[in-house]
Amino acid sequence: MNEIVKTTLAVAASQVGVKELGTNAGPQVTAYLKSTGLPAGNPWCMAFVNWCEEQAAKQLGRKSIIPNTASCDVFHNWAKKNNLLKSAPQQGDCFLIYKVLTPQSFDATHVGFVLDVVKDEAGTIVRVKTIEGNTNSGGSREGDGVYRRSRPLGPKIRFVRWALMAKKEA
Repeated sequence: MNEIVKTTLAVAASQVGVKELGTNAGPQVTAYLKSTGLPAGNPWCMAFVNWCEEQAAKQLGRKSIIPNTASCDVFHNWAKKNNLLKSAPQQGDCFLIYKVLTPQSFDATHVGFVLDVVKDEAGTIVRVKTIEGNTNSGGSREGDGVYRRSRPLGPKIRFVRWALMAKKEA
Protein backbone atom coordinates (compact mmCIF):
# COMPACT_ATOMS: atom_id res chain seq x y z
CA MET A 1 0.00 0.00 0.00
CA ASN A 2 1.44 3.38 -0.96
CA GLU A 3 2.09 6.32 1.34
CA ILE A 4 -0.94 8.46 0.40
CA VAL A 5 -3.33 5.53 0.94
CA LYS A 6 -1.74 4.59 4.30
CA THR A 7 -1.87 8.18 5.49
CA THR A 8 -5.46 8.63 4.29
CA LEU A 9 -6.58 5.49 6.16
CA ALA A 10 -4.79 6.76 9.29
CA VAL A 11 -6.61 10.09 9.01
CA ALA A 12 -9.93 8.25 8.55
CA ALA A 13 -9.19 6.04 11.59
CA SER A 14 -8.51 9.16 13.67
CA GLN A 15 -12.09 10.29 12.95
CA VAL A 16 -13.87 7.13 14.15
CA GLY A 17 -16.32 8.19 16.84
CA VAL A 18 -17.07 11.65 15.41
CA LYS A 19 -20.83 12.23 15.80
CA GLU A 20 -23.23 14.67 14.24
CA LEU A 21 -24.77 17.43 16.32
CA GLY A 22 -28.23 17.80 14.85
CA THR A 23 -28.76 16.52 11.33
CA ASN A 24 -25.67 16.50 9.09
CA ALA A 25 -24.06 19.13 11.31
CA GLY A 26 -21.54 19.63 14.09
CA PRO A 27 -18.00 21.05 14.08
CA GLN A 28 -16.25 18.13 12.40
CA VAL A 29 -19.08 17.29 9.99
CA THR A 30 -19.13 20.96 8.98
CA ALA A 31 -15.36 20.75 8.32
CA TYR A 32 -15.86 17.70 6.09
CA LEU A 33 -18.56 19.48 4.10
CA LYS A 34 -16.62 22.77 3.98
CA SER A 35 -13.74 20.94 2.27
CA THR A 36 -16.09 20.50 -0.72
CA GLY A 37 -17.64 23.96 -0.52
CA LEU A 38 -20.93 22.85 1.02
CA PRO A 39 -22.53 24.10 4.25
CA ALA A 40 -23.69 21.95 7.15
CA GLY A 41 -26.95 20.09 6.59
CA ASN A 42 -25.88 18.19 3.46
CA PRO A 43 -25.18 14.44 3.21
CA TRP A 44 -21.50 14.01 3.99
CA CYS A 45 -20.17 10.48 3.34
CA MET A 46 -18.27 11.59 0.22
CA ALA A 47 -17.20 14.85 1.88
CA PHE A 48 -15.66 12.69 4.63
CA VAL A 49 -13.68 10.68 2.04
CA ASN A 50 -12.60 13.90 0.33
CA TRP A 51 -11.54 15.54 3.63
CA CYS A 52 -9.53 12.51 4.78
CA GLU A 53 -7.57 12.28 1.53
CA GLU A 54 -7.10 16.06 1.45
CA GLN A 55 -5.67 16.02 5.00
CA ALA A 56 -3.33 13.15 4.09
CA ALA A 57 -2.14 14.99 0.98
CA LYS A 58 -1.39 18.11 3.07
CA GLN A 59 0.57 16.01 5.59
CA LEU A 60 2.63 14.55 2.75
CA GLY A 61 3.08 17.87 0.93
CA ARG A 62 1.40 16.68 -2.24
CA LYS A 63 -1.67 17.39 -4.36
CA SER A 64 -4.99 15.80 -3.50
CA ILE A 65 -5.98 12.97 -5.84
CA ILE A 66 -9.65 12.33 -5.07
CA PRO A 67 -11.99 14.85 -6.75
CA ASN A 68 -13.12 17.69 -4.52
CA THR A 69 -16.78 16.70 -4.27
CA ALA A 70 -19.47 15.64 -1.83
CA SER A 71 -21.28 13.68 -4.57
CA CYS A 72 -20.98 9.89 -4.78
CA ASP A 73 -22.16 10.10 -8.41
CA VAL A 74 -19.40 12.57 -9.32
CA PHE A 75 -16.87 10.25 -7.63
CA HIS A 76 -18.30 7.27 -9.56
CA ASN A 77 -18.06 9.16 -12.87
CA TRP A 78 -14.45 10.19 -12.13
CA ALA A 79 -13.56 6.58 -11.26
CA LYS A 80 -15.26 5.24 -14.38
CA LYS A 81 -13.55 7.82 -16.63
CA ASN A 82 -10.16 6.86 -15.16
CA ASN A 83 -10.79 3.08 -15.29
CA LEU A 84 -10.65 2.80 -11.49
CA LEU A 85 -13.93 0.93 -10.85
CA LYS A 86 -13.34 -2.67 -9.77
CA SER A 87 -15.64 -5.51 -8.75
CA ALA A 88 -13.19 -7.01 -6.22
CA PRO A 89 -11.84 -4.97 -3.30
CA GLN A 90 -8.33 -4.30 -2.10
CA GLN A 91 -7.22 -2.68 1.12
CA GLY A 92 -7.19 1.09 0.63
CA ASP A 93 -9.91 1.18 -2.04
CA CYS A 94 -13.05 3.23 -1.59
CA PHE A 95 -16.32 1.35 -1.85
CA LEU A 96 -19.42 2.71 -3.57
CA ILE A 97 -22.91 1.40 -2.85
CA TYR A 98 -25.54 1.82 -5.57
CA LYS A 99 -29.31 2.06 -5.68
CA VAL A 100 -30.71 0.69 -8.95
CA LEU A 101 -33.27 3.10 -10.41
CA THR A 102 -34.00 1.23 -13.66
CA PRO A 103 -32.14 -1.61 -15.42
CA GLN A 104 -30.10 1.06 -17.25
CA SER A 105 -29.64 3.65 -14.50
CA PHE A 106 -28.37 3.77 -10.95
CA ASP A 107 -27.51 6.19 -8.21
CA ALA A 108 -24.28 5.96 -6.21
CA THR A 109 -25.60 6.52 -2.69
CA HIS A 110 -22.81 5.83 -0.19
CA VAL A 111 -19.02 5.67 0.00
CA GLY A 112 -16.26 4.87 2.47
CA PHE A 113 -12.80 3.36 2.79
CA VAL A 114 -11.90 -0.34 2.65
CA LEU A 115 -9.64 -1.20 5.58
CA ASP A 116 -9.41 -4.91 4.93
CA VAL A 117 -10.99 -7.78 3.03
CA VAL A 118 -12.47 -10.85 4.71
CA LYS A 119 -12.28 -14.23 2.98
CA ASP A 120 -14.14 -17.47 3.62
CA GLU A 121 -12.44 -20.89 4.06
CA ALA A 122 -12.18 -21.27 0.27
CA GLY A 123 -10.35 -17.95 -0.05
CA THR A 124 -13.28 -16.09 -1.60
CA ILE A 125 -13.70 -12.47 -0.52
CA VAL A 126 -17.05 -12.20 1.23
CA ARG A 127 -16.90 -8.95 3.24
CA VAL A 128 -15.00 -5.71 3.57
CA LYS A 129 -14.06 -3.97 6.80
CA THR A 130 -14.58 -0.25 6.39
CA ILE A 131 -14.35 3.21 7.86
CA GLU A 132 -17.16 5.43 6.65
CA GLY A 133 -18.84 8.70 7.50
CA ASN A 134 -22.54 9.57 7.69
CA THR A 135 -23.47 6.04 8.67
CA ASN A 136 -24.48 4.27 11.88
CA SER A 137 -24.12 0.88 13.53
CA GLY A 138 -26.84 -0.48 11.22
CA GLY A 139 -25.03 0.69 8.07
CA SER A 140 -27.41 3.45 7.00
CA ARG A 141 -26.25 5.86 4.31
CA GLU A 142 -27.83 8.68 6.31
CA GLY A 143 -26.42 7.97 9.75
CA ASP A 144 -25.02 9.98 12.62
CA GLY A 145 -21.25 9.57 12.63
CA VAL A 146 -17.99 7.99 11.55
CA TYR A 147 -17.91 4.23 12.16
CA ARG A 148 -15.91 1.10 11.51
CA ARG A 149 -18.22 -1.35 9.75
CA SER A 150 -18.22 -4.73 8.08
CA ARG A 151 -20.13 -4.92 4.81
CA PRO A 152 -20.97 -7.95 2.65
CA LEU A 153 -20.09 -7.97 -1.03
CA GLY A 154 -22.96 -7.97 -3.49
CA PRO A 155 -24.19 -6.73 -6.84
CA LYS A 156 -24.79 -3.17 -5.57
CA ILE A 157 -21.22 -2.50 -4.39
CA ARG A 158 -18.13 -1.56 -6.42
CA PHE A 159 -14.65 -0.45 -5.49
CA VAL A 160 -12.63 2.58 -6.56
CA ARG A 161 -8.92 1.80 -6.80
CA TRP A 162 -7.95 5.46 -6.40
CA ALA A 163 -4.37 4.48 -5.45
CA LEU A 164 -3.79 3.90 -9.18
CA MET A 165 -4.15 7.67 -9.63
CA ALA A 166 -1.60 8.17 -6.83
CA LYS A 167 0.89 6.20 -8.88
CA LYS A 168 0.19 8.37 -11.94
CA GLU A 169 0.65 11.54 -9.84
CA ALA A 170 3.96 10.37 -8.33
